[in-house]
Amino acid sequence: KQTLMLACSAAQEEVQHWELEVDGAQVFSYSQTHVFKEVNNEVLCVDYNKQGTNFATGGSDRLVRIYDGETKQRTHECKPQWNQDQGTWVGGHNSRIYCTRFAPS
Repeated sequence: KQTLMLACSAAQEEVQHWELEVDGAQVFSYSQTHVFKEVNNEVLCVDYNKQGTNFATGGSDRLVRIYDGETKQRTHECKPQWNQDQGTWVGGHNSRIYCTRFAPS
């Protein structure tokens, strides 16, 4: 048997963490270990880095948030910045974010 952590995004502004006891494809038990809200954001995706030390979320508010995997505290928020010279927003998303993914290192 093996214990796995599962992170789920939810349109009701939630990120849910579950602990699963598995053996191959068979799930023996599961329990919710942590839930938190991203207020005014339909959370549409969540991804852990390979080490499990951080995870990222994206959603309807067009922001990417980075969290500490252990404490579940937000460490960074990626949002567009106003470029005065260009008179426009740069570095952000124009619409909902449907996928976040850490690149392998």
